[in-house]
Amino acid sequence: LPHEGDNRVRRLIAWAVLRHGDTLIVHSAQDQQIAQQLLPGKSIKRTPHPTYGVFEHLSSTPEPDVIRQKFGLIDKQVLLFFGFVRPYKGLISLIDALPIVRRSVANTHLLVVGEFWGSKQPYLEHIAQLGITDAVTIVDRYVPNEEVGAYFAAADVAVLPYVSATQSGVAQLPFG
Repeated sequence: LPHEGDNRVRRLIAWAVLRHGDTLIVHSAQDQQIAQQLLPGKSIKRTPHPTYGVFEHLSSTPEPDVIRQKFGLIDKQVLLFFGFVRPYKGLISLIDALPIVRRSVANTHLLVVGEFWGSKQPYLEHIAQLGITDAVTIVDRYVPNEEVGAYFAAADVAVLPYVSATQSGVAQLPFG
């Protein structure tokens, strides 16, 4: 089921598709409970979100200065929001917090890296309304595996301001 806009129609569609499976695989106890409610009696297996062994090199990525130079972040304290941009991931809350953070650490810069699943315009307008356009860089695109490490290595802090979540692949990335 989607994180946003759960309703009867979406539940009916999910039920119509998932009922054909022999076993469902979920990542969390919360997802398991939802699946059991949707499909009572269905075989449901829970396994943690897979780890990203492909990113073991994150801490030794040699390109952080390339990313910092590319976006003019050499002398900045970089906060990284990484992954698909969807409302439940809380980017708006992070944007709201940025002026407060900058009062304490003036050179803080927010680097948003990931595809927007909806319109980017409300985010851009909100950033402009807060007067922090110069403190936010947006890289609105899918980032291939080969580039992921450089973004995390260029960041001082990875921030996941999720409003709701069951599991997150992004939460594992800074730890390789």
